[in-house]
Amino acid sequence: FTYQLIKTIIFGAILGLITYNLFLFFFIRENIYLYYVLYIFLLTTYNIAISQIITYIIPYPQDLIIYLIGSANIFALLFIKTFLKVKNTIHRYIIYTIIFLYLLLMILDLSMSLVTQLTIINLLFVLYLCIYALYQKNEQVKYIILGWVLMLVGTFMQALKVSGLWTIIDYFPYFYESTILAEAILFSVALAARLNKNKQLEKSLKTNTVLIKELHHRVKNNMQFIIIMYRLKLDKIMNPG
Repeated sequence: FTYQLIKTIIFGAILGLITYNLFLFFFIRENIYLYYVLYIFLLTTYNIAISQIITYIIPYPQDLIIYLIGSANIFALLFIKTFLKVKNTIHRYIIYTIIFLYLLLMILDLSMSLVTQLTIINLLFVLYLCIYALYQKNEQVKYIILGWVLMLVGTFMQALKVSGLWTIIDYFPYFYESTILAEAILFSVALAARLNKNKQLEKSLKTNTVLIKELHHRVKNNMQFIIIMYRLKLDKIMNPG
């Protein structure tokens, strides 16, 4: 009971983050918040399914796990692509290829091992994209990198546990859920930093617009003054008496 209660509290905190960012999506109307919400929601639903919190109430088919993992990774890729503003043609091509492969695996209902292998490739590729973006001086991506690394560690530990090997989960059973919560918090911080930067850019743009208008106004006044001076000079030349 204590084990399920603590997990429920963790998932409740994640639900709070999901709700907060869902409200942001409705107010700001940027798809990146929707991608984040769907990714975290599907990832949390997957963890709830494998932890058997709801199986006492609602039994679920085993094939649901494949759809949850595939869908979560698709929205994770869309989130990363939008957040990092991926422009490199090769990177975009790889993203769309991985999304297509996930859709293919879900449609053909293939084995869980193939989905797991593709997920590992996806996790490593996203980590590479984040490190590349950090190299390109994207400051907000440091939160994404930290959250993604925690997610990698949690996924690796969960895979070891499923394989029957020793993991930190044997001593701290909430480790995987805690990494999901930490990732959700860090991603929310990254989105908040991105929102603040956008507001600063909008404020700077408005300031520049006002300055440009003032500059045009002063140039216009100066030109009118110069024209008046030349007219006065021409009047003196044309009418010397």
